[in-house]
Amino acid sequence: MANFHGHQMPQSARNLMAKLIATQRPLVYTSVKVGDGVLGGKLISGLTDLISFQKSFSISATPTRSGDGRWNVTAIFNNGDIAQDFWWREWGVYA
Repeated sequence: MANFHGHQMPQSARNLMAKLIATQRPLVYTSVKVGDGVLGGKLISGLTDLISFQKSFSISATPTRSGDGRWNVTAIFNNGDIAQDFWWREWGVYA
């Protein structure tokens, strides 16, 4: 299992969270995407999508909230239909 550290939310995700809180609407996760993009000089806060999308996965279980306020989101990575190898450098959870 991959173990990524230093997760950050772009401004678009922060805006979505604020809108959901203000309107008391639920957060609905839709997919997990992975890519091989390199951040370079870009700021994560300005991103609206992965830098270099490679594959998308459906949410495979109902997300659950942990005791510390984080969400546990499960998607199953299946590489059976990947035609071209890539380095998994980035990922995103979409709502």
